[in-house]
Amino acid sequence: MFDLRFIMVQDRFDKAKYQSRSVEELKERYFSVCNRLVKARGGEEGDMIAFDAPHEVKRKMQMERLLARTKEQVEEEEMLCAELKKIEMRKKEREKKQQDLQKLISAAEQNTSEAKKTPSTKKYSMSSKKARSTATPSHSKVHAIII
Repeated sequence: MFDLRFIMVQDRFDKAKYQSRSVEELKERYFSVCNRLVKARGGEEGDMIAFDAPHEVKRKMQMERLLARTKEQVEEEEMLCAELKKIEMRKKEREKKQQDLQKLISAAEQNTSEAKKTPSTKKYSMSSKKARSTATPSHSKVHAIII
C-alpha cells in the first residue's frame, strides 16, 4: 500500500480534464472502487480493503517530521532511550528486592504463627538457651577423668 504506484498515477493524472487530487485522494477513490467491485461480484466483507485517508495523511506528516530531525535531536532521543533503559532496570531491581522482602516477611509470619500453635515448646527452648548461657559450663565424665 505504500509503494510508488500511486505517486506515478498522480504524476500522470490528467489535471486539465479533472481537478487536481492528492495521492491520498487517489488511493481512497481506487480502494472504494475496488470494494464496490468486490461487493458487486458477490465477495465477502473480509475481501474488502480498508483505507483511511486522514490516517495516511497523518502518517506521512509524522514520517516527514521524523526524517527532518537534526543530529542533536537524534542524539538527545538516543540519550533519553538509554536513560529509560536504566530507569527500567532500576525499577525491576527494586521490584525484585520488594518481592524478596515480601517473601521474608511472609516466612517470618509463618514462623510466628507456628510458634503460637506450640507455645510451650518455644518457651522451653528460650528458657533453656538462657540457662545455658548464664550457667557455668559442666564438665563431661571424660573431662573429669582426665583431670
